[in-house]
Amino acid sequence: MARLYVIQRGRTAWDDQGRMENLAGVSLSPQGAQEIHRLCTELAGRDVKVIYTSPVEAEQQSAKMLGEALRLRIRHDADLAGVDYGLWQGLTGQDIRRGDARLYRHWLSRPAQVRPPGGETLGQTQQRLCGAVGGICRRHRRQGVLLVLGPVAVALLRAAMEHVELDRLWELVQPAASWSSYDTDGQFS
Repeated sequence: MARLYVIQRGRTAWDDQGRMENLAGVSLSPQGAQEIHRLCTELAGRDVKVIYTSPVEAEQQSAKMLGEALRLRIRHDADLAGVDYGLWQGLTGQDIRRGDARLYRHWLSRPAQVRPPGGETLGQTQQRLCGAVGGICRRHRRQGVLLVLGPVAVALLRAAMEHVELDRLWELVQPAASWSSYDTDGQFS
């Protein structure tokens, strides 16, 4: 059984502007860097062997800061990236609402049923994330693993682990960097 420490990366300027995350990503904001410094202190002394993160810029920056503070190596896995929002990437809710108000309202109220134009559904993202985490858990049995993910990816993983339906996903998204831990106990086998 692996012990997962699921870390939400620090804030970015796009978070502050309410923009849909871009898979290429943007840098941490100064506030985001401060959030990660705080988490470094909170996570010090935990029995963690490795950090995994996606290729998204803010997640990589957060992982690098944590890796240096905790003296851990970092591994990258593209399947840990957040939602592919397709044509919505980089847009604000207001931008999307102007383009298709009905679809955007549906996204807010029943997100599991919506596929952003050219993107992927939340279910597809969750399946990809859980598959990646399953592989990580199999490689690191009985070890502590730190995962650094974006806010929606953290919420999707949390929904899977806590058996929360995806239409309640927005209740799980946190506004700032945070962490939680889970004993996987075969959840991703």
